[in-house]
Parts: sequence; C-alpha cells; structure tokens
Amino acid sequence: MAVITGLVGADRLRGTQEGDIILGDPAGQVPGGGNVILGLGGDDVVFAGYGSDTVQGGEGNDTITGSGLFPGPGQGGAFLARDDGADRLNGGAGDDVIQGAGGDDLLEGGAGNDLLLGEWGNDRLVGGDGDDVLVGGLGADRLTGGAGHDVFVFGFTAAPAAFGLDAGLGAARDQVLDFAQGQDLLRFEGIAPEAVSWDIRAGGVMVHITGFDGSQGEIWLRGVTGLTADDVIYA
Repeated sequence: MAVITGLVGADRLRGTQEGDIILGDPAGQVPGGGNVILGLGGDDVVFAGYGSDTVQGGEGNDTITGSGLFPGPGQGGAFLARDDGADRLNGGAGDDVIQGAGGDDLLEGGAGNDLLLGEWGNDRLVGGDGDDVLVGGLGADRLTGGAGHDVFVFGFTAAPAAFGLDAGLGAARDQVLDFAQGQDLLRFEGIAPEAVSWDIRAGGVMVHITGFDGSQGEIWLRGVTGLTADDVIYA
C-alpha cells in the first residue's frame, strides 16, 4: 500500500496494484488544481482534491470522494471541505463508493455493485453494470442505473447550507433516465407513503413528493409507462 499526495496545482497521480490512499492536494491546501488520478489495482481510497478533477479508480473496491480533505479541530480530526469543481469520478471494476461534491459532477460506477452519492450540484450519476444504489442529493440530477437491479434514493437532505427535499420542481426536478419497472426500485427516506403520488404522462411518469415541511418536489421517470406500489419502498 502506498500513500500518494499531490502538490498544490494540477497533478497527475498514479497508484499501484495495491490498495492505495491518494490525496489529490495536500490536506488543508485551498485552492487546488484539476487533478487526474489513476488508482489502478487494489482497494483504493481517493480524495480528489479541490478543482475539477478526473479520477479513474481501476480494479478493486474503491472509495472515491470529489472533495479535498481538510484538517479538523483537535488532534487527528479531519473533515471534507465542500468543493465546487465539476469532477469526473469513475470507479471502474469492483464494488465502489463514489461521492461527488459541490459542483456539477459526473459519477460513473462501472462494473460492480456501486454506491453513488451526488451531494450538491446538478449531477449525472451512471451506475453501469451491477446492482447499484444512486443518491442524487441536492440539485437537478440525472440518474441512470444501467444493467442490474438498481435503487434510486430520494428524500430529505440535511447539509451545512441546505435542508429540504433533494428533488425540486420544474427545471430543478430530478430525472431517472432508465427506470425498469419490476426490476429497479424507488426508495423514499423520511417521506411518508401518503406524501408520494404519480401520474402517467406522454413519455414517462411524473412522481410528486411532499416533505414534512410542506416543500414540493418532482421526479421524472423517462420512458416509463406505469408505476405500482411494488416499485416503491419507504424507509
């Protein structure tokens, strides 16, 4: 295992065939550049850093975060600082965890059963092959599960700068581009069943959700011709 750290600026970092820890920027350095990081083999942990970064995790069960790591208070503490760069994060083969940041990010799971977390921004999440879980987060997100039994998660988001539904109205709505009825699932967290409804329209199904604070949100399921209670789960 290697610990690999970039410098301030735009770096090109390459891991090994082992499980590496890769930091795109030195901890606490703001701002950084647009890094290019190749994880290669092994179960890597990658903090891409600040700026618009590109990460290819490679083989292995990788954990990839678009943000930088910032020292926390006290000894040994650290936290993720919000990064508004537009990152491109690709897990490659393996069961990966991929987390975006504050910008309009592209998250690609690749082969394997992946967890994709868009966080802030108008993100694109692409699960790829495998049984994936996609969480768009705040912003007008576009979600594509790919092959496999995928779960699309929506609900309330509590973040330092926002609290409310992670799906908006109109141009701010989320979109699921390949929902497969009877195979994929919609999962609503912190939302009661009576607060969810849907109607069939030309070209898809519009899902309406109401938060406990009265806020409204929409999710567009493109190309879907119907929806039943069996397609939805609540937590």
